[in-house]
Amino acid sequence: MKTLAIFGDSYGRSGGYDNDEKDWVKFIESTGEYNITNFSKGGSPLWYSYNLFVKNKNNFDKIIFLITAPHRIGLVSPISVDRKSTRLNSSHIPLSRM
Repeated sequence: MKTLAIFGDSYGRSGGYDNDEKDWVKFIESTGEYNITNFSKGGSPLWYSYNLFVKNKNNFDKIIFLITAPHRIGLVSPISVDRKSTRLNSSHIPLSRM
């Protein structure tokens, strides 16, 4: 069986709004021709997908690389995020009390 990698943002993820609806990833899976590895991550910027592509491109027979929003900029890395250090709390914002 041939191998296929999918890189991109949420457009590369399987699972649509309607669970009975076949999305394009499920359609490819249903052909039985490919063993699919999906690296897509919703809300991720282009550099995230590109970095994964560079690390993994030689491991697959075919590749689908989606660029749906080239201008999307990520404020934090989707690879490793320390939620406590990126969260703002009330001590960061002065409030006027009237």
